[in-house]
Amino acid sequence: MLVYNKRVPRLSFAQKLDAMIKAIDDVVKWTLCEFLCHLFKLTNDDGTDIHRSPKHAAIMSQFLQR
Repeated sequence: MLVYNKRVPRLSFAQKLDAMIKAIDDVVKWTLCEFLCHLFKLTNDDGTDIHRSPKHAAIMSQFLQR
């Protein structure tokens, strides 16, 4: 006897955004503003460069090329 898993409907863009904002808040306890500030920040408070992971660098590069 075959058992089919019930198909999960795709989330809308609004639902995806809500899920990401909730995850940022629930997991790292940041506001969206704090997340974006850290995501785009180039230097530490002492003026030294912030070094990012290769994945972060790739994502930022892809975003800035759009």
